[in-house]
Amino acid sequence: MIFNFDLLSKEFKMFYEAFSPETYGISMGRAAEHAAIEFDNLSNEEKTLVNEWFLELFAEEKDYYGIPYFWVIEKLNDTRFIPLIKSYYKRLKKHHNKIVETNIDGKIIRARTNFTSELVLCKKVIKALKHNNINNKNSNNETRIQYTPIFLSIGVSIGVSIGSVMDNIGVGMCLGVGIGTCFGALMDYNNNKKKQDADSKPDEEKEEK
Repeated sequence: MIFNFDLLSKEFKMFYEAFSPETYGISMGRAAEHAAIEFDNLSNEEKTLVNEWFLELFAEEKDYYGIPYFWVIEKLNDTRFIPLIKSYYKRLKKHHNKIVETNIDGKIIRARTNFTSELVLCKKVIKALKHNNINNKNSNNETRIQYTPIFLSIGVSIGVSIGSVMDNIGVGMCLGVGIGTCFGALMDYNNNKKKQDADSKPDEEKEEK
């Protein structure tokens, strides 16, 4: 992803340098740790750029992404990261708790890999992204239209008209209220049933245990 740094803040430039794969290892991730803490100081536009940039980075399926990347992803709160993190989790788990050899000054050094912290963090971030997504859905559901009051009002109006024709306003209103309530309740029932059916569908991909 190419950025026009002339139009971006000094904080964004520092963030980019800290998280760029080409320079991340120079500071052993310490610069990224500091940049992740300062992430909230970026503008909304810059945060959007970071979001799209990180999506590209994780789509490259590199062997390792440092912990600070996940601190930022949790703040970005974008569910598009979920399948990317799941894929990374599986790759990382294959290399976890394995004996690796390194040649240092002609000496073979053997060590056992340990990515426990990274694996735990992956699951934590996935859970947080799913939780926030559910909360957003529930928030949208809270504003769902209730049809019964609407049709009840319509029914009363129609009932008055019917009552005028029948020369019996009371009977007309009773008919109108009954019809409006029935139609409104039926619409609300169908609406709620669709919501329950959608909520009861299992995730296509279960969280890796």
